Amino acid sequence: MAARFRVSARVLIVGAGPGGLTLGLLLARAGVAVEAYEQAATFEREFRGESLLPSGLQILEDLGLRERLASLERASPTAVRLHIGRSGMVYDSPPLRSDDGSPIVTSLPQRQLLEALAGEARALPGFSLRMGAAVRELLDDGCCIAGIRSGADEVRADLVVGFDGRFSAVRRSAGLEMRDAHVDFDIAWCAVPRFADASDRYEATIRGREVCFWYPTGSVTRVGLLLRKGEFQALRAAGFDRFRTRLMAATLGPLQASLSAALRSWGDVTLLPAVSEMAPRWWRPGLIVLGDAAHPMSPVGAQGINVALQDAVVAARHLLPAMELTKSFDRREAIDAALAAIERERRPAVARIARAQNLLPRLMSLLGPESSVRLAIALFGPLARSGYRATLARALIGRFVWGDTAVRKSRA
Repeated sequence: MAARFRVSARVLIVGAGPGGLTLGLLLARAGVAVEAYEQAATFEREFRGESLLPSGLQILEDLGLRERLASLERASPTAVRLHIGRSGMVYDSPPLRSDDGSPIVTSLPQRQLLEALAGEARALPGFSLRMGAAVRELLDDGCCIAGIRSGADEVRADLVVGFDGRFSAVRRSAGLEMRDAHVDFDIAWCAVPRFADASDRYEATIRGREVCFWYPTGSVTRVGLLLRKGEFQALRAAGFDRFRTRLMAATLGPLQASLSAALRSWGDVTLLPAVSEMAPRWWRPGLIVLGDAAHPMSPVGAQGINVALQDAVVAARHLLPAMELTKSFDRREAIDAALAAIERERRPAVARIARAQNLLPRLMSLLGPESSVRLAIALFGPLARSGYRATLARALIGRFVWGDTAVRKSRA
């Protein structure tokens, strides 16, 4: 896509994840000079969000990435199957399909998605990406943030965007605080090669307070074990063999054999501390934080990557008119006004998503996982047989699937 204009504005994006690269691509396509900094040397990730809902997938397709995405390793789980208690009770959800028959969830390796986004952006003359370049400090002129320090380099710009995740160095350097809505669990993750008869469902076992779930993504099956806060340290102290035995006992059939063969040490396991946080303020003059840097999301409902993509589109929509201004003083004022507008638009939507995410963990903490699931099924059964099913389903899942409210790149 040809640039609409060429301006002297310069944007530094810290963090080359899905949100940062999407914002960089949108700005660079419009003629803005963009430099993205990523502290990792490659796009390999231990575990990052890989589940794209229709809201995130639509944004990527609006970007013109449909063919690239189709060429990636991907899976589309078709349903949810729950194995409840030790009696063998099985609950199968309705199909995970939209009204038009398309899958609700598309799961793909984040490394491949990032490589696709970076490839599109690097083809543009105004975009550069520096891998292995950590940013720890901001250049603060007193009145505004004027740039970054990366290693021995000082780089100045009209705007710094922190898309550098839940442990954001940009946010800390800017003095932006976080407020925590406590989540009582963490997740121990691992991955095994997909075996021949692996299902295309999300599956989980819920036995008392033990919850284990697994799902396909690309050429592997992801497996997660729900843990109480702080429990992982006790598991490590007890030894890896004991952890692997517990994980295998929480799964079923062929997956147990795959875990036995694939898991050899703690290096095969990643701990994801579940958090739900929000910065009271996302911006300062010359700087904004977005995605997990502003609002780390709970893993419930696979919202993180999709919300970050929505943040990027809304940010581009507000920033581009400000970037068109040629006088530096006018542009500075317009950019800061745009930053305030981005937060005003996105904060309420993200907060509503987070509140919905936190309902299930709080119920599980109160009643226990198995009792919570049995209660949900008992309530849903009669409703599913009533005429209110379609309306209820849209109310329950629409916010997760499309966001609150739906965001499209084509409006940018």
